[in-house]
Amino acid sequence: MTQGVQAQRSEALKAIIGKKVENASSALTSFAVKFDDGTGVIFDAVEPTSPTVAAKTVGASELPNLEEAVCSVDWGWICGSTVQDAQGLGPAVRLILSNAGPLSIGSALWEGKPFLSFQPFRPAKK
Repeated sequence: MTQGVQAQRSEALKAIIGKKVENASSALTSFAVKFDDGTGVIFDAVEPTSPTVAAKTVGASELPNLEEAVCSVDWGWICGSTVQDAQGLGPAVRLILSNAGPLSIGSALWEGKPFLSFQPFRPAKK
């Protein structure tokens, strides 16, 4: 990965700190988060030879309408949380969410194609 891509990712992660999650959706290779200020972030699984999570900030109108390809995830449990921190480069990104706690977004390969994984993918049992 080039230093320019790392710098872009770092800027995208910095840009989402302090924003409040309005809603989120995911598919096998993408995770889109809409914030209450009219912006959003898209996390994508990229680079099939070395799986990486790429992040790009966009206006809310540019967020994709993601449909679940394999399984359905209800992201309602992160709504209302504020992004307190966003860390990582390469195969994983970790978001620290005020109400929901940490959310790790990872990228790996299955049959040579990148995909995203989430830990956790649902709220912790209380």
